[in-house]
Amino acid sequence: MTQIPGKHGCACPACGLVFRHVRHFDRHRVGRHEPYGRRCLTPAELLAAGLARDARGVWGAPPKAPPMPRIAARGRAGAAGAAETTPDTAAPAPARVGSDPAIKETL
Repeated sequence: MTQIPGKHGCACPACGLVFRHVRHFDRHRVGRHEPYGRRCLTPAELLAAGLARDARGVWGAPPKAPPMPRIAARGRAGAAGAAETTPDTAAPAPARVGSDPAIKETL
């Protein structure tokens, strides 16, 4: 592995590919640590392993998806698409047993 002077990243001396971070470099080397046991992944294998190549030709993690747009909370006054709730349009509260003084319990 060769550090790129003045840049973040490293270049592989065996295959010549450039990686954004040492962890990406390490992912592209596979095989046992014995003489002639390690090899570099091919570009097709790198893509299958989840790495991507940017416009400069540097391999690394694929770019993150853009953040999802924020959605206004429901029921908030002034929120786009939220209906205004006023005392006239509010749903009546559910009745509770024994809560009406006009009805007397008879046993």
